[in-house]
Amino acid sequence: MTRASLYPESFPDATEEAFLRLVLAPDPEFRARWDAWRKVTVFDDIPFAVLRALPMLHLRLAALSIEDGAITGRIRGVYRQAWFRNQLLLDRTAAIVADFAAAGIPVMLLKGVAMMTDVFPSAGARMTDDADLLLREAHVETAVARLRKAGWHQVGLALSDSVDFTGAHTALSHAATFEIPDRAKLDLHWQAFYNAAELHPLRLLMLRKPPAQTALTEAQWSRARSGHIKGVPVLLQSFEDMLLHTMVHGARANHHRPFRWVLDAAAIIGTGQVDFGRFAAIAAATPYAIHARIACRYLSERMGLPVPAGALAVLDAVPVSGRTVRLYYADGRLRPPALLGSLPSIWYVYWKAHARGSFAGRLRRFPDYLRRQWALPPEAGLARFAIARYRARLPGRLRRAVGR
Repeated sequence: MTRASLYPESFPDATEEAFLRLVLAPDPEFRARWDAWRKVTVFDDIPFAVLRALPMLHLRLAALSIEDGAITGRIRGVYRQAWFRNQLLLDRTAAIVADFAAAGIPVMLLKGVAMMTDVFPSAGARMTDDADLLLREAHVETAVARLRKAGWHQVGLALSDSVDFTGAHTALSHAATFEIPDRAKLDLHWQAFYNAAELHPLRLLMLRKPPAQTALTEAQWSRARSGHIKGVPVLLQSFEDMLLHTMVHGARANHHRPFRWVLDAAAIIGTGQVDFGRFAAIAAATPYAIHARIACRYLSERMGLPVPAGALAVLDAVPVSGRTVRLYYADGRLRPPALLGSLPSIWYVYWKAHARGSFAGRLRRFPDYLRRQWALPPEAGLARFAIARYRARLPGRLRRAVGR
């Protein structure tokens, strides 16, 4: 299998790999790689995904006392901005964790905020847009009520006109995003892994519940370790679960390649706390063995990170169905928006959250609900907007289908 066919489309391209090898270079090789990268880099043309990873580059430059004029100063500025914004986010998150604890709600931190507590050497090492908090599903409704009371409001798919948050939204998704007026954001999770409901639009249109992963999440709770955020006690994933979580989410394509997962995984491995035998056993018992297998091979072969051959052998031996392989690569495909967009999700949530009343009455009220979800003014034609929206998406979907 060639490199192009082994790794999903969401994995780093050649330019991104050059940047990653610079950041992860051993000290004796760093200066030569820095000089080579600097010669071909114009700061104002740095892609957004690379810009988000510049704080880690600053830490390498600072550790080796490298100053190269304006570009190192600008990289330092990105780091300082990340550090400042992350301090505010950590303060906000610690306050929420303390408030939830007072209500008897245990919290496990995920992703960037979790790694700031005991993985990264500095709170500024990573740009982090939001805090990710994992709760047990039984506590979600109480937690949402406390967030709303504190001034947070939900963004994205709105359920503000429904009291059935738990029944409607927890079935649809793995998390909900909340925001406060100072623009701080948090993702409230009840499943550790995404349930990929958007990959099952027909299931949603038929009002069939998306596949949940409750057992996987409970296993994460059973392996959680104790930590602190700004002095407030909190739970953290085991280092093995943290690494797997990073690999699974790193394989998903966004509107840009989420290659930051490589630096996250390198930092987790760099703690020396990952038991790779345990990691391989955990991954092998989940639907994400292929994620771990391909990511570990990439880290070992392309980035030179120390992934034991024994762990790779265990992961290679896990039987994986052809359907699982196809879904893995489809999830990593940089693709245009789905033809139906958010419509299947809106449809599903509407019917689950509005269970009362006659069928005809609920069907008659759906266009108004859809208009609110799409934030259309009263004078805008709903049908015209929907047709224009899908006509704009169709050429991209056809080009992707022809190109396969």
